[in-house]
Amino acid sequence: NNGLFDYVREALEEDEDLIPMVMVGEKGVDYIIPTGTNDAGRAIVAGGYKMAVHQTTYELWYEVRVWAEASGYVFQNAGREGHNGTIGAEPTERMLEPVTTVSWRDVVVWSNAISEMHGYEPVYRTSDGDIITDSRHANGSVVDAAVQTDHNGYRLPTSNEWEMAARWKNDTESTDGSILVDGRYWTPGSYASGATANTADAAATQLVAWYRDNSGWKTQPVGQLTPNHLGIYDMSGNAWEWTYTEIWGSYRVIRGASYNNHTNSMQVGSVNISSTGSAYYGLGFRVLRNP
Repeated sequence: NNGLFDYVREALEEDEDLIPMVMVGEKGVDYIIPTGTNDAGRAIVAGGYKMAVHQTTYELWYEVRVWAEASGYVFQNAGREGHNGTIGAEPTERMLEPVTTVSWRDVVVWSNAISEMHGYEPVYRTSDGDIITDSRHANGSVVDAAVQTDHNGYRLPTSNEWEMAARWKNDTESTDGSILVDGRYWTPGSYASGATANTADAAATQLVAWYRDNSGWKTQPVGQLTPNHLGIYDMSGNAWEWTYTEIWGSYRVIRGASYNNHTNSMQVGSVNISSTGSAYYGLGFRVLRNP
């Protein structure tokens, strides 16, 4: 298919990754970041990972899923184009909206598939080292116990990796309210990612986030608003994003909120959860890779 991922090819001419990505922090450096909407928490996060600039689009999801299913992978959910597309259908003119209605288990298997598809070592494995390839409910306990290995393939961020990327600032002094922690300035937890003021400021929030006040109650194509300091788009709003982080049992952290959420949900310090088998129209993901 010569048209495969045409929308990213120009940006990828000198990039080894199929997916446009940016480096978050320096390899070998640990960062202390503020956490929570009130910035009261602290977390230590290792730098040097590459994060996708965009939420995973339906076009990308579909192309990889088709390849994966022809290569022995099996999915519980075929994915939806944005908030109301037809489940599993061929991409339409809305193909650059985020894929939704995919479970955490589906994303684990899809991440392994795109890794294998493009010559990387799949990350998600059983405790015996077997690559996980089946996200169906019947295989749920196996997927839920997935080990996130150090292989070089695509994976989900942890909740703290997500938050570090969402809060990242390049400031050498405080601008737009950035706060100083461990010698670096960070976006406050009450701001949307990339915003210049907290979420009480509608104008500042709507420059960076799609939510119920400006989305028309629907998902939007990725990368249309202002990115954060790293050049990452839509870390607040448009679609919730799965992370690898377990809360308890089959529940994982989701971050970023979606097109139909209220203003306060856009705050970078806000955390929510969903079960690994859940798949609904406001929930998608973005990937990481360790170079």
